[in-house]
Amino acid sequence: LFELAGKVEFMFDKPVYKDDVKALLAEFFNYMKDHFNDEEKYMKLIGYPDLEEHKRIHKEIIQSMIDLIKNIKSTNDLKEKLYTVSKKWLLEHILYEDM
Repeated sequence: LFELAGKVEFMFDKPVYKDDVKALLAEFFNYMKDHFNDEEKYMKLIGYPDLEEHKRIHKEIIQSMIDLIKNIKSTNDLKEKLYTVSKKWLLEHILYEDM
């Protein structure tokens, strides 16, 4: 996860090809879905009391990624949005929701 975040950070202020950004976005999106799936299975296993709310939050984050992909206008726009989503996911979801 932090390797992916590092790739996003590295790409943010450098000139890159749109296809490279799209590939990173796909990698990030797939990792995110796998992470959420694993996390939800674990939460169910341990009887996490707020599982349904947590699942709802995961769906919102995934939908924001889908919206991001649909609304790409330029490479810079894509880089900026990917950076924002990855930062939001790392900081807000993992560090606050998951802890």
